[in-house]
Amino acid sequence: MKKDKIRYSGPSALDDYEIICTLLEPFCLEEGFEKRIAGEIAKMLDRNRNIYVAKLMAIEGMREEIASVVVAAIELSRRWPRSRIRKIANSDDAYSEIRHYATREQEQIIVIAINGAKEILFSEVVALGSASCCYINPRDIFTDAVRSRARAIIIAHNHPSSSLEASDADIKFTKRISYLGSMLGIPLLDHLIISKDGYVSLGKLGHLQNP
Repeated sequence: MKKDKIRYSGPSALDDYEIICTLLEPFCLEEGFEKRIAGEIAKMLDRNRNIYVAKLMAIEGMREEIASVVVAAIELSRRWPRSRIRKIANSDDAYSEIRHYATREQEQIIVIAINGAKEILFSEVVALGSASCCYINPRDIFTDAVRSRARAIIIAHNHPSSSLEASDADIKFTKRISYLGSMLGIPLLDHLIISKDGYVSLGKLGHLQNP
């Protein structure tokens, strides 16, 4: 299935778990074991992309040769980064940047920071939650944005349930972050709710707090 996707649609058609499982495939692991290890690796990468062999070896059942392949693949991606500068002109661009998080089994909050030219400074997970909720101190939304001198941010979170309906809590959180952003001079441009079925923009729905 994964090979068919790569052959006919290209590697971008794979979700994160499938990409990791493709790296693990030559080791002929049992399916359940392979999925568990892939999930653990994905969680590590969500928290910190600077992972190394010793850190991966903390995963139960991990073998050094597997860890070495994963670390080498990550290093390879760093050495040949995307040649074009990524820009965010609209909600569709933001969704394209973070859509691979849509299939996560836990709620995650993602921040995309941009500069004055609308170029992406970074895109990172700032909080991990459960299957139905995710809590974060609002200051953690802006910590790296302030440090990188971002001119604006976009936030997003996934709904593992696949629902694209914004809850009251989602709307209140959006307004709060929007207000804080205006006070800090780092405006919130949008808040996306994403799932395997697509996304919804709370900005387009009028839920951003006016300065």
